[in-house]
Amino acid sequence: MNKSPKIIIADLLNVIDYDGDREKFTREFLELCSKEALINYIQTLPEAKQTELKDASEVGKDPKDILNDFLSDKEFGEAVSNASESVFSDYLKAIIPSLSQDQKNKLDSYLSSNLSG
Repeated sequence: MNKSPKIIIADLLNVIDYDGDREKFTREFLELCSKEALINYIQTLPEAKQTELKDASEVGKDPKDILNDFLSDKEFGEAVSNASESVFSDYLKAIIPSLSQDQKNKLDSYLSSNLSG
């Protein structure tokens, strides 16, 4: 059974003994993944479609509403998944140098047992 991204983040924050606001971190992390997915997807669009999105957002239309016209929930889910992997990897690379050896061992154990293939 696959864990939800929110559960995985909560687990990881526990493993590394994150001492900040875990709910806020999780919410902001997931928002970042969604934004990254939108940016990545928009960059694959033809320039005319990118301009249409920009123009629509300037007149107050939500670009997500426009994207819904030609981007399925499944496609967006895949884009979020890909973006999440990238953001997650970048986060781990950033924090690993500051972790204690015990935290690194716990993280390695968690990743090996919960996120492998």
